[in-house]
Amino acid sequence: MDFPIYSFAPRRPAAVAIEAQRLGPGSSILQVPPHGYVFFELLLISAGSGLVMVDGVTHVALPGSVFAIAPGTAHDARGLAKASGWPRRT
Repeated sequence: MDFPIYSFAPRRPAAVAIEAQRLGPGSSILQVPPHGYVFFELLLISAGSGLVMVDGVTHVALPGSVFAIAPGTAHDARGLAKASGWPRRT
C-alpha cells in the first residue's frame, strides 16, 4: 500500500513529539485518506462508534476502544464521523 508518512517536529529540540487533537465533527483527521506518521499515535474512542482502518484491517471502534498505531503504519479514520474521542500522538 502506498500512503504518505507525515512528520511532526516539536518546537523545542529536547521535546517529545506529542500532539493531541479532538476527534469529533469537523476534525481534520476525518478527512485524511490512509496515511502514517513517524511517531506513535493513540486513538481513543469516548463516545459514538465507527470504523477505523489500521494496516489494511478495518476495525469497529466503540466507546472504550483504544488503537495504538505504530510509526509508519497506515491508518484511516474517515469512518469515525459518528464517534468522538482523542487521537493522541506520542
